[in-house]
Amino acid sequence: RVLFRSRGKKVLLYISKADSVLDYNDTKRTRDALERTGAKLTYIENKRFGHHLGGAKNILGIKRLIKFLES
Repeated sequence: RVLFRSRGKKVLLYISKADSVLDYNDTKRTRDALERTGAKLTYIENKRFGHHLGGAKNILGIKRLIKFLES
């Protein structure tokens, strides 16, 4: 239900391949579902760090978030 509300909206999705908190395959399915609903998806996959380090890296990469918000 939530995914259908994302149709036509901008969505920024960070995924970490080495995540020990969120299952990688589940997050990939979320990405695929968002694409099918027609969300304007910006997808960033971290192939190196896990959940916590990847999240910290994403926070430190604030320029990418600002660019997304300004687009």
